[in-house]
Amino acid sequence: MIRKVGIILAVAAAIRVFFILATPATWVAETAGLQAHNDEPSHINYVKYLVKNQSLPVQVHHVQEQDALIVNEFEYYQPPLAYIFCASFSVLVHVNPASSFFVPLCRIFNLILGLLSIVLFYQILIAAGCRMAVFYTLLFSLMPIHIRHSASFGNDMLAWVFCLLVFYTVIRRIAGIQNFEPLRNDHPNRGMLWEGILIDLAVLSKSSLFSLIVLYGIVGLFQHSSRKQWLFPAFIGFLISAPYFIRNWLLYRELVGMELSCGPPLSGLSAMTPYAWFHFFRGLLVHFAFPYDTLPIPFLLKAPAYLFWAIMFIIAGFILLKRTGKALFTSKLSLEKTLGLFFCIVFSSMIFYNWHYVQTESRLVFHGLMALMVLFSVRFDQISHRMQWILTGGALYPLVLMLVFSVIIP
Repeated sequence: MIRKVGIILAVAAAIRVFFILATPATWVAETAGLQAHNDEPSHINYVKYLVKNQSLPVQVHHVQEQDALIVNEFEYYQPPLAYIFCASFSVLVHVNPASSFFVPLCRIFNLILGLLSIVLFYQILIAAGCRMAVFYTLLFSLMPIHIRHSASFGNDMLAWVFCLLVFYTVIRRIAGIQNFEPLRNDHPNRGMLWEGILIDLAVLSKSSLFSLIVLYGIVGLFQHSSRKQWLFPAFIGFLISAPYFIRNWLLYRELVGMELSCGPPLSGLSAMTPYAWFHFFRGLLVHFAFPYDTLPIPFLLKAPAYLFWAIMFIIAGFILLKRTGKALFTSKLSLEKTLGLFFCIVFSSMIFYNWHYVQTESRLVFHGLMALMVLFSVRFDQISHRMQWILTGGALYPLVLMLVFSVIIP
């Protein structure tokens, strides 16, 4: 098993190294070819600021400004943890922010986090008793959205790592596994403290992971027999992360920085037509199924990838709806109910966000995707070899297209 996971990590690393080196360091609007996210330069400027000034930046620009993608200072409101870690990494290896290697270095930092997330996903499936953990770890490593985020720089991958660590503690608690020393039952209060710290680290990596605190709060309110085990970590996570939200309020009169980052609301989804709603959800699917959308790949070639991931999401969503609901509050808690509730919270936050801003900000649901993948893997842990080949082919297809068109048009 360990050898197979090692091979998966080696292949995953090679794929991501290719995209790290092939993707230009700068983003250019209206340009076909391989490009990183248009907000990557802004994320990297955050790191550069920390290295140069040893203090947190104050945001004064938003993304609607005419020169926003030239100035690239519209991510300064973000929680600081990912940028502090990356800045420390650059100082440790003695790479100057002015160096041409600084952008690849930041991407390598996310590559390391991406590989760590693959290992954590495998450990989660093992803890959940999935008999096909290696196979689903392979599919996880081939997800286009995971490849893109772990081959470019932003704060999503660190948030994903801490979110997976929280999932692991939840699964261990539900499954009754006690092999992680800080969380052993002979020190229950210490274990809950560590869990609260993990939640805090997740929130300080990505503010949208405040949904973890909401998850723990809801479960704690309705699970009377284990209320303290859920509410105490939520309280700790909220308490430690509070200074970030207080700083935002004192500087910007906002807790999260929604309007600070995006500028004044344009038009909410409440005013959108049915076609606009369709476009919104289509954009959500495109973001996950084929994130390198600047590659000039004909739609007919991309359509099978959209169809594959749409079917995967529909199946996972069906499992979610079947396993989550009133049973969460009336019967013994299960892994599927907990992860299903988490996805519902994350998805609701994305709808709320886009209700105020016409923008398919599907990265808000990025972390919920992990819950769907775990649900799918645990539910279908015995499938035929033929189905394994179909799933592998479906996962490889968009990757092959991305690699081919990246080489054709550099």
